[in-house]
Amino acid sequence: MVPWQKDIMESIHAKELKVLAMARNTGKSQWTHVAKVLRRMMEENIQLKITWINTAPNTVTAKVVNSETFGLREKDIDPIQQWCEQHHCGKRTSFDTFKFKNKQQLTMFLLRWGS
Repeated sequence: MVPWQKDIMESIHAKELKVLAMARNTGKSQWTHVAKVLRRMMEENIQLKITWINTAPNTVTAKVVNSETFGLREKDIDPIQQWCEQHHCGKRTSFDTFKFKNKQQLTMFLLRWGS
């Protein structure tokens, strides 16, 4: 490994090491692409546009609209979950899914977090 590759591996978290290790097997020509992908994944100021899809009665699932992003991250969903807990409006049932007791709660949620 060349020094800049070692720097990348040392600067990222353990969970991203799996992505980097998998890309390592694709050859040296892919390192630039992998570094670009990881840099975008770790950017703090990415503004996501989230749409909510009804997946079941009183249940919605988040879907990212931006094509330049790589999907939702935990730090994107955490403020939504905190708002739900603070306002007693819905419950997070999986990483990107929220369930509500009734249509009123769902409407309140969509007014706050809908696009």
